[in-house]
Amino acid sequence: MKLITSGIVTNQYGHVLLIQRDDSLTWAPPGGILEHGELPTEGVVREVREETGLMVTPVRLVALDFAKGKNDTLLLMTFRCIQRGGKIKTSGESLRVGWVKGNDLPRSMLSYHRQRVERALAHAGGPPVWHVEENGGNRLHRLKRALTSIGKRKQQPGDTNASAPDWEIETAVRIQNSKNETLWVKSGQQWVLPGALSNGKQPPWATAVQATQSQTGHTPTLTTLAGVYAGEKKLTLVFLGAVPAAAIAQDDNVKFSFEAPDNADSVQAGWIRSAVTAEDVTIFL
Repeated sequence: MKLITSGIVTNQYGHVLLIQRDDSLTWAPPGGILEHGELPTEGVVREVREETGLMVTPVRLVALDFAKGKNDTLLLMTFRCIQRGGKIKTSGESLRVGWVKGNDLPRSMLSYHRQRVERALAHAGGPPVWHVEENGGNRLHRLKRALTSIGKRKQQPGDTNASAPDWEIETAVRIQNSKNETLWVKSGQQWVLPGALSNGKQPPWATAVQATQSQTGHTPTLTTLAGVYAGEKKLTLVFLGAVPAAAIAQDDNVKFSFEAPDNADSVQAGWIRSAVTAEDVTIFL
């Protein structure tokens, strides 16, 4: 899966920072590919700095967009950001950079860029919105062409791979009962959180729901994205989920349990310790 970050930067006047892209000549928020081993929060800071000259701080994850093409899929993470330094300047990827009124966006914007900005500006807090792009295949084709051109511009002498890197996406769901105990499922001799690797055919949040239902018999309602954890080539998304109280009795076959097992996966236990249960916070580690 290809991973993209996008930064919606606003100033004290409510204006939003946009760039005029060099590939399509349209206006868009700054953003680009996530490099292997990089956290999304790090990626959006880097991309905004490269394309606009400004240093920013991402303050809130506002949306996850999923687009599925014929051969590839894309997951886009959009952040609300604030400026903390720097000076506006153009780059090889941005012909022009400037502040525009949030309620008066340029006419020369691709529809999905406009929708991304409008959704982000309307996001007043709380969980990020997850969204499946309509006509995702057409959008992904355009994005792949843009990413390839970006990759070529950033390519260093001697490099041969200019395409966006593929990431493995792992999902996990943290479900708690009324005693704030976490639901674990048995996988071989170890206990893990419900979840599975994404097959790229559906959004990661759909994979998380499907895997939980398959492993426990319960279909959770996902409430937020609690944590995002980056490995070298794998990104793990930990969702908070809920099921009706009457549905989470102890399993007689001991396939899942709310009692903390001694041989619980130590990495996943760390996710639980680091994750914040507040509905408007996503931890990035």
